[in-house]
Amino acid sequence: VLPTEQLRNRFIDQRVDGLSQRVPYYGKVLGSDSNNKSLKSYKRAFLAFIGSNSQVGFTEFPGDIATIDEYDQCEQSNLPMVDERLAASAFRIIRKISQPTVNGFGIAAEYETSDKRRWFVKCQHCNKYNHPTFLKHLADEKGEPYDRSGAENPLCICEHCHKPFDRFGRGQWVAENSRPYRGYHFSKLFSTQVTTGELIV
Repeated sequence: VLPTEQLRNRFIDQRVDGLSQRVPYYGKVLGSDSNNKSLKSYKRAFLAFIGSNSQVGFTEFPGDIATIDEYDQCEQSNLPMVDERLAASAFRIIRKISQPTVNGFGIAAEYETSDKRRWFVKCQHCNKYNHPTFLKHLADEKGEPYDRSGAENPLCICEHCHKPFDRFGRGQWVAENSRPYRGYHFSKLFSTQVTTGELIV
């Protein structure tokens, strides 16, 4: 499920049909019907792509697994129909993904009702764990890095031993509570495509 049918069509053109044209394996298993924007075959399964702004898309098929992308941008009144589509499934897996927009709404509200998992990275110096955050481990509110080495891309500083640690080092997801739904919070500090220098700027 994507926010709109227009966005769905762009997603199919770029991410699905484009992939099947560039990668022989996907060309074989996805087929080449670029005219059908809402339904794709994948081996023995079908992938349905729906714009959340159209109720019709939710009424055509039963499903096993649903992924709602850009959850906060979707038409919220239509999303309960996702549960209905999965009602007869033995799997009934729903994934909701989004950039948070407003506290208490959308993905932020969903995260609050989940087990609230956060990623903790082990410091190679003291072997204690840090949940990397910008203000606690990288720089202060003025953008002054805690790493005083003068590096263009400062390292994160351990809150326990105050030595630099690798933000991409070994780590683990830690749940805050034991609720039945899993929630994962991701930060740009985990992105290998964004430098700490860029984050500070």
